[in-house]
Amino acid sequence: MTGRKKLSAELGITQQTIRTCLNHLKSTNEITVEPTNKFSIITVCNYNSYQSENGRVNQQKLEATNQQLTNNQPTTNQQLTTIEEGKEREEDILPGNPGSDLCPHQKIIDVYHKSLPELPPVKIWSDERKKQLRARWRMGAKYQTVEYWQSYFGYVRESPFLMGEKNGFTADLEWLVKKSNFIKVIEGKYHGKK
Repeated sequence: MTGRKKLSAELGITQQTIRTCLNHLKSTNEITVEPTNKFSIITVCNYNSYQSENGRVNQQKLEATNQQLTNNQPTTNQQLTTIEEGKEREEDILPGNPGSDLCPHQKIIDVYHKSLPELPPVKIWSDERKKQLRARWRMGAKYQTVEYWQSYFGYVRESPFLMGEKNGFTADLEWLVKKSNFIKVIEGKYHGKK
């Protein structure tokens, strides 16, 4: 009993790759998949034929299957980000989207600290925070340079509100990369009338 999301997390590969592998294994009758409303039941057909004498997976067959899947992987996929019920949900990191999975978190954090030392420093960069920054990075090629983030933080510096000079509020990196806040900052909502 499992699902693409769980397999992706456990194996460290994208849900798209999981989907491609499962579809291939189903098409070659190596597995059967029975979906339910909460998970799928995956059954390996002819399980014993995949085992060597000592009970370990037949590595040669597995490597051949993986190579075939890699060769058949589509190269024109694009990264998908969807909004569902007001919550951001990142879909698969798909092949063919240069830079989509290369968000340099630490470099952006370093630029934030250097550009905005008055704002609260990042002490813990959790998975949720990584997800938010990675989603902003993936919004388009324009956002996929450290130089862009340096200019973004420079623009933040121009806002007395974001810098904590009004109303006691002070932005931090987590707040600045949250989608709704990020868009408002870019649109100048916190920079007064200019």
